[in-house]
Amino acid sequence: MLEPKSALTPPLPKIEPNRSLFVLLTPEMFKQNPESRLYGFLMQQYRKDPESLARDLPHRKGIKKWDAVSRRLGWLTWEDCERILRGSCRCFIGTST
Repeated sequence: MLEPKSALTPPLPKIEPNRSLFVLLTPEMFKQNPESRLYGFLMQQYRKDPESLARDLPHRKGIKKWDAVSRRLGWLTWEDCERILRGSCRCFIGTST
């Protein structure tokens, strides 16, 4: 997500890092209570303080604009997916059609 991958097999080398997104997918209850999981706490921190990404990814020394990376972090829930495409996440949220 953060740097070009020229050594990978096509089409992965064509990925543009500055246009890549990272989306965390969880049950809605974890998004509603982000402090209940470490990733929820970190997601909040990374969005509020982009330099915390630099702190936690010290091997990514070439990244200069952590705020741009931070803006590309997203959080979806299985329930979001189910609302958009009914029947897509029954096994994760226990709904039926």
